Amino acid sequence: MGLKIFISYSREDKEKVNKLVKDLTNLEHEVWMDNELTGGHAWWGKILNEIRGCDVMVFALSGNSLNSSACMLEHGYATDLNKTILPFVLDENFSTNLLPSSFSTIQFVS
Repeated sequence: MGLKIFISYSREDKEKVNKLVKDLTNLEHEVWMDNELTGGHAWWGKILNEIRGCDVMVFALSGNSLNSSACMLEHGYATDLNKTILPFVLDENFSTNLLPSSFSTIQFVS
């Protein structure tokens, strides 16, 4: 079995992220994203639990995710836990010059 991967993403990017999830699943990784959450779930506790249990966080990097307070909180929590974080650039026209300092030392992929 592959890695247990947590996907942090903005809902505006869900279609692109679904393609990434499919590719990672085809590589036999266990992928979790919050589409399993429904009304009545203690959603933030579930997200934090999944981050604690993951091997890698893939941060779906876009202007939308950088402007999402939930995505940035997830990133900060994973950083505090010393989780491996792999930023994945969703848009080929995305300018990496505008990244916050918390991303400046991490190699990213597209």
